[in-house]
Amino acid sequence: MQVTIQSAPLTVGNDVISKANEKLMKLQKIYEHIERCSVILKNEKNDEGKNYLVEVRLAVPRGELFAAETAESYGRALHYVVADLKKQLTRHKEKSLAV
Repeated sequence: MQVTIQSAPLTVGNDVISKANEKLMKLQKIYEHIERCSVILKNEKNDEGKNYLVEVRLAVPRGELFAAETAESYGRALHYVVADLKKQLTRHKEKSLAV
């Protein structure tokens, strides 16, 4: 799986990038046919204190899966996104086996 992480115009630390790579590569244990993974890290200003946005788009056979979350840190937002993608991948895998 090819993972692409974009964080322009801000600079994100290597620890965030390596943690994102590590968590996203684990998704292949659920569904090994993931082709590409695109990650966008953004800072957004809002009143709730959840300023960190993580968007992930997975290219899979016969479609794309998408999840986005805001949280008080990139790590927590990434955790929520990965949990959502695990559910989506499980459903996608079940549907593809049923066909």
